[in-house]
Amino acid sequence: MVLGGRITGLLSAQSYQPDVYNEEDQQILSTLANQAGVAIQNGRLFGETERLALELDSAWWSEPPNCVVSSKTLRPYCVFSPSIFEPRP
Repeated sequence: MVLGGRITGLLSAQSYQPDVYNEEDQQILSTLANQAGVAIQNGRLFGETERLALELDSAWWSEPPNCVVSSKTLRPYCVFSPSIFEPRP
């Protein structure tokens, strides 16, 4: 399994018969392995995103930002305390 130029895992296909797999089989297994690697990485990234969202939500409610609404665009602009972006112990 290759992801971002790094080897991240291995998919093994075995048979008791010699030379049972051809070039097409190798391509299919390689594609399958790479797709599995992407799925695993997506799962990791999703977990990390959820963790960071919970951390930011917690920081938001502990120190709410100062927000104003633009009279031209009606969009809020918020100033966050720098401490909410610092790593927590």
